[in-house]
This record gives sequence, structure tokens and C-alpha cells, in this order.
Amino acid sequence: MKILMPTYGGGHVAMVIPLARELLRRGHEVLILPLSVAQLALEKTELPYITLPEALERAYPEPVRQAILALGERLAETYHNPDSGIPRSVSAAYYGISMHCLLQEHGEAAWELFAQKGREAFCPVDFMRRLIQLEQPDIVTASCYVRMEKAGILAACELGIHSLKIWDTVVDEQNYTVQTADCQTAINELQKEFLISQGFPADRIFPTGQPAFDSLFNAGGDTQGTLRALGLDPGKKTVLWAVDGSPWVMTAFDEIQKAIRSLPQYNFIVKLHPTSNDERDFPVDAPNAVLLKRYDIEQLLHTADLVISQISTVLQQAMILEKKVLSLRVYGDCPEEKWRQFEQAYTADMLRQVQEADTLSRVIQETLNDPQSEAPYEANRALYRPLRNGAKNICDCMESLCGTSLERT
Repeated sequence: MKILMPTYGGGHVAMVIPLARELLRRGHEVLILPLSVAQLALEKTELPYITLPEALERAYPEPVRQAILALGERLAETYHNPDSGIPRSVSAAYYGISMHCLLQEHGEAAWELFAQKGREAFCPVDFMRRLIQLEQPDIVTASCYVRMEKAGILAACELGIHSLKIWDTVVDEQNYTVQTADCQTAINELQKEFLISQGFPADRIFPTGQPAFDSLFNAGGDTQGTLRALGLDPGKKTVLWAVDGSPWVMTAFDEIQKAIRSLPQYNFIVKLHPTSNDERDFPVDAPNAVLLKRYDIEQLLHTADLVISQISTVLQQAMILEKKVLSLRVYGDCPEEKWRQFEQAYTADMLRQVQEADTLSRVIQETLNDPQSEAPYEANRALYRPLRNGAKNICDCMESLCGTSLERT
């Protein structure tokens, strides 16, 4: 069995890595297509992957390839971020492939679409179709619903190749891709019920757990040593703000800065999202605070007493670890529809939401000082906890889909 796994960075590649390792352990063939910062994570592993420039070279003949690269270089002049760690060649390939496919589909109107929607306009089905035809996988996976991962599912369905959507979070804004996929995995039975309530076919949803969460059940290591290494006081309670990739995140950062200054009795760790463009946008200058861009989020979660975010998989991880959790509710111009879906997913009141910007410091103190602050949510969080052995269960699902098992003894 051969599996093609396009993946973006952050929580997406964190889910793909343990799943790919389990597939390889069973004797299957895996090829990962890293997108965005996912390549930086995969470079630290032994896993097989193909870079976007390599995939471009394979997928298109020379005249077309050169035109795509020229288009990508043109866009990279504006959109490549040298501080991201992503090689410029990868950015050029990404923008070139995506814009080439958008122009194929919409003609010159593609430029207006890109101006209006940015990267959200991209869905390079032609590229993914070519790559699938070359690699001949038995299954194509997706861990999210956007751009190249969405294109991979659509191309696989068009070519009659098995497809699997692996849910990494409770909330998804689009359901077209996941309803197109042959089957989906859910974190647990509760999430399956939620997906069914949203109109997804029950016979194509399999509760498996989530591979990125499997390692959370391991011991947290030397948490005090982690704080010392970060230059923080291990005798203080620690607040972790996990920055998500939201466009309204800077408004939230202003409030976090106020909290850092007004609450010197606590440590604050500001962990940037892997796609955050520039650390200079997040000036943290206080003896009780540290700014981190590339650091093991699980290690930080074990260290934290309180975890704050907006809409992020990190909130789920923190709840699994039974940490105190706050969600910033009304910061910036977060689309109301996004919040409606988020709240619908958490209908059982699984976490406290900060409703007013000027109350954040007070809510932090109340939450850290009240031993019963999480009591109203504990029963509902227990219902939400994911099944264990997510990687193993998803591999079982894949083997069932393809009717094959090569597990080594």
C-alpha cells in the first residue's frame, strides 16, 4: 500500500509524522508532500518526502515548468517571507503552481480572484492530478480542507484513488472536501456525532483518535528545567499564549502585553504560530516573559499552568492534559461565522471564553488562583477526550480501505 500525504505545517504535519512512522513500521510505502513550513519539520526526521520544486519538475514538461517558475518568482518577490525559514525556491514553486492552475481554471480573472482572496483562491487540482498519476498511490490523505490538500482529495476522487480526510480539530468551515473523500476519521465518538449532525455520511466516519495527540499521554519531562532553560522562574505559575494563525491576532497580543506588565508574579510564554511572519511584530520585553518561535509545543504545554489561545488545536491539547484553558472570544474582527462554528462544536461548555478585552488580566488571576475554575467543564471535557493510539487506528482504517495488511512482526 502506498500513501501520498500532502501536509501543511503546524498541527497538520505534527499529525502526519507519527502516522507516517506507523505506516512505514507496517511495511507500507509513504511519500509526504510538505507545504509551507512543514518541510522544516520533516527535515528533522527520517521520513521520505518530496519537495515542491522536485514535484514541480516531475509533474510538468520543460516549457510549462519554466513558465510556472517565472510566474512563481514574480509572486515570490512580493509574498516570500525570508524570516519564515522556507526556502525561496519552495515559495516560488508554491505560488507558481497555484497561480498556474488558477489561471488555467479562470483565465485572466484569476488575478482578480487572487487580489480578493489571496491564497484562499488556490486549489491546484491539475498539479495534484499530475502528481498522483506519476506516484500511483493507493490512498491520498488530507489533514485540512484548503489549497493543495483540498486539491489532492478532489484529484484523487476524480482519478478513482482512495482518499481519507483526517480531522485534527472539531471545527471545519467547508464540508465539500470531506464529503467528497471516501472516508473520514474522527477524534472520538462525540466528534462523529457532531459530524453526522453537520450532514456528513455516518458510514464514512471512523472514530480513531488523532496521531498528534498520542504523545500527550507520555510523561511531561523536567518542567522546572524547561523554565530555567528559558530564563523563567520555576517557582512561579506559568501562562502559555499559543498564537494561532488568525489575521486578528495582533489585537489579542496587545492585551497579552498588558497582562504581562500587570502580572509580574506569573511567567508568560508567548509561542508564535509556525507561520508567524516576523518575531519583531511581537515585542516581548519583560523579565517574566519570553517569546518563542520554534519550540516543542508539547513540552511547553506540560510546563504551563494556564493555556490561552483563540481558535487553535493547542486548546484541545491543553484540555487533554487537564490544563486550565482560556479562549479569547471577541478580539479583533474575527468572522462571526467562524465563532458560531467554534461555539457549536463546544456546545457542552468545555472552556471559559474571555468576552471583554479589558478583563483578560483579571480572568487570568481568577483562573490561576481558583482551584475550582475548571470544575464546570471537567465532565464535558471527559466526553471530548480523544481515543488513544490514533496513528495505529488510522492505519487500520487505511488497510481496511485498501483491503491489505503488511504489518511486520
